[in-house]
This record gives sequence, C-alpha cells and structure tokens, in this order.
Amino acid sequence: MNRTVEACSGTLLKILSQA
Repeated sequence: MNRTVEACSGTLLKILSQA
C-alpha cells in the first residue's frame, strides 16, 4: 500500500522539480 503512495509522491515531486 505504501508503495503506491511513494510512487505517486515521487512522480509528483519529479514533475514539480521539472516545472
């Protein structure tokens, strides 16, 4: 369960970092 949350957070962080 935590794996999905971590994956989502990681993707969001990557997008925000690129923005």
